[in-house]
Amino acid sequence: MNTLPKILIIDDQFGRCGLGKQFKEYVDPRIFKSYKADRKNLCYNYGLIDITGDSNAIERNLGIAETIFCPGQKWNNTESKIENDLGQVLEFISNGWPFKKGNRWSLILLDLAFVQGELNHFGDPQERTMFGRDVILPRLKKEFGEDLPIVILSSTPKEENNPLIRKAGALDFIQRIPGAGTPPDEARKRLQDVLYHHGLLEDESGTIIGKSLSVLKMLRQARRAASAGKTMLLYGETGTGKNLLAQYIHTISERKQAPFEIFNASNCPANLQEDTLFGHWKGAFTDAKQEKAGMWERCNGGTVFIDEVACLDPSVQNKLMEPIESQKVRRLGHAPDGMQSIDIDVMTILATNRDPYYLKETGVLKQDFLNRISANVIDIPPLREHKEDIPDLVHHLSRSMFPDWHGTFYNQAIRKIRDHDWTEGNIRELRNVIFAAIKDNPGQDITQSDVHFFEKDIHNNRPSVDVLSHEQLWEEFTAVLLKNPEDMTQRERKLYRKKFNGVFTDLLAYILNWSLLLNNDATNTARFLSGCSEDIMDSSAAHQFLTKYLKLDTKRKNVLRKFLQYPASEQEIIKKIIEKFNGE
Repeated sequence: MNTLPKILIIDDQFGRCGLGKQFKEYVDPRIFKSYKADRKNLCYNYGLIDITGDSNAIERNLGIAETIFCPGQKWNNTESKIENDLGQVLEFISNGWPFKKGNRWSLILLDLAFVQGELNHFGDPQERTMFGRDVILPRLKKEFGEDLPIVILSSTPKEENNPLIRKAGALDFIQRIPGAGTPPDEARKRLQDVLYHHGLLEDESGTIIGKSLSVLKMLRQARRAASAGKTMLLYGETGTGKNLLAQYIHTISERKQAPFEIFNASNCPANLQEDTLFGHWKGAFTDAKQEKAGMWERCNGGTVFIDEVACLDPSVQNKLMEPIESQKVRRLGHAPDGMQSIDIDVMTILATNRDPYYLKETGVLKQDFLNRISANVIDIPPLREHKEDIPDLVHHLSRSMFPDWHGTFYNQAIRKIRDHDWTEGNIRELRNVIFAAIKDNPGQDITQSDVHFFEKDIHNNRPSVDVLSHEQLWEEFTAVLLKNPEDMTQRERKLYRKKFNGVFTDLLAYILNWSLLLNNDATNTARFLSGCSEDIMDSSAAHQFLTKYLKLDTKRKNVLRKFLQYPASEQEIIKKIIEKFNGE
């Protein structure tokens, strides 16, 4: 069972009863009781479980989130007054950001106006400041970055402050004092809506496993897309779980009870793609003995997921624009009178493992088509970017594949899996590693020596490298090198940094293998790669050059590790260079 999300509320009024023992002793007990009553009332209205320890307004099973209150202030006992305290705010945030021991803030609720100074006879200070708006909010963005989910919860007018606070990094604004005639449960519903769209929340269904920031941000993108119910594009490397995310989006949408179908464009020949998606009328072609509804019609009211969209035939891309944009579909063949187009109501999810901007520039995806599907892009992180999720993933995948297995992965085995670079394969490869470990050791707990990766058995059972699996990535990389980064949008830069992270070492390994096969020996290869002539580079200098080439990434040895997958690494002189390198 997942725990409730944690919200930090930074508010002077509702945090006041947490100003410490000296403040409590100074204030009239009846006034202090009113402070607690204010907090209790807030928690009751918004469905919050106060785990700060000062009030318990509702039962846990009725709450929507756990809440800790930070006053953002301190009590100056010497001068008997309340003072704003930015340091306290930063400390509270740091306790849950970045993640420590699995703890994180799902949402920050921040007040804009803070009152400080000496107390009047009602227990209220009188010096009003915009401490939250002018000091806390900009400092939080500077200290913790844009990923910290901040929403304003304030009684100050939204219209006056919204443009300013949105510019400063706040995601939304909750007006704490509702207007006349507001339903009693409006506050709770509003917070639930804000949590859903802006909070960093785990998947309660257990479909998507992960607590890392990158996974939580992906889930937030997915929830927003599901709420909009419009066309979206999933972008992630092979094996990252695009199919699973598409199913998750369908499940959390309003269409969850309606049909969901998957179309993998890479597995369907171009001449069959159109018929599969759109269907046909009787007589549309030789074997069309009767009419047939396509996927769009079968999924009316539900969701169509088109995987590997880059494999769609250009003619199909053109025809897809109509159901995506106009919610109408045309079957192949001559339609009966009045049936030229069929009305549908379908949410479309498309996916690709290739950079959509590159696909546009190279003409793989037509400009008009990409414009219609790229307004809502959901980035799926590769496993190497959320290794902290590996222990949970190992537990989940092992139980799902082997329900009757009651063993465990020892810490050393988990550590070995986490230390793997995961440059390829992602969660799909992780699944294979787990499957092999349990299958080969039936009924046993899994130790470090039971965990094997593709690279570990290279010398004993060398597979051939699937160069084609890299060609697309290298082709994209070299094409992007021709672009000036200064002409790129921020989103393009982000996508390129993510897409091509580490590709250089992979490309270096391939270039060395190719050059060795071209030149037949190591010395001529070094001369070829360096552009040096025979009189400048002798065999000794050539060997030094190749050693440095393989040692380019000395710590991780990525170039060497990737190069060992290629047949040229078996050349005797290369073996000697590698042995010398590994012995250093």
